[in-house]
Amino acid sequence: MPQGRAELPVIGRRLEDGAHSPQLRLDARLSGHDTFLTGTLLLEEQEIQVRILTFDDITILAPVSQQGLPALGAA
Repeated sequence: MPQGRAELPVIGRRLEDGAHSPQLRLDARLSGHDTFLTGTLLLEEQEIQVRILTFDDITILAPVSQQGLPALGAA
């Protein structure tokens, strides 16, 4: 049975490859098994629905909508 809501502070870097909306690569991989979850990223007081993709050595937050992440200045 799923647990309730959890909040976790994260630090990462914005990635852009031109083919997809901007993504956030976390500086530290989330622990646990490889995951394909959804969540809400609170960034500069804006809530962004994201897919949480955790692989062997990285975790990526990818916006669900095409509008992507808000502008944050220099990456």
